Amino acid sequence: APSFLHLATIQLPVNRITELQADIHRLSGLKRLDLSANLLTTVPGELADTPRLKELYLVTNPLKDRRFVKLINGSHTKIGTLLEYIRKTFPKSKTSGPSPLNGKGMKKK
Repeated sequence: APSFLHLATIQLPVNRITELQADIHRLSGLKRLDLSANLLTTVPGELADTPRLKELYLVTNPLKDRRFVKLINGSHTKIGTLLEYIRKTFPKSKTSGPSPLNGKGMKKK
């Protein structure tokens, strides 16, 4: 099976993705994550533990946390601010699921 651990960019805008798996943080090389215009209502707390993440795009998702939406939509919001808010606000899962990129990791509707 291919290893995605060193994958640097994920660009999946407008794909009807409804869930991001907690194992996303295992992608230790991930620097840019673009899940704009999908169907995400929340994100896993583990997203804040993605070690090299520098760019995060989640605009135009039906996210339930209004303050998080304001942070995401803010043109001057730094990645550190976003990750710290995720770390403090969103719960971490109790179990590790499948790899975030094996077809089951990001669910489509």
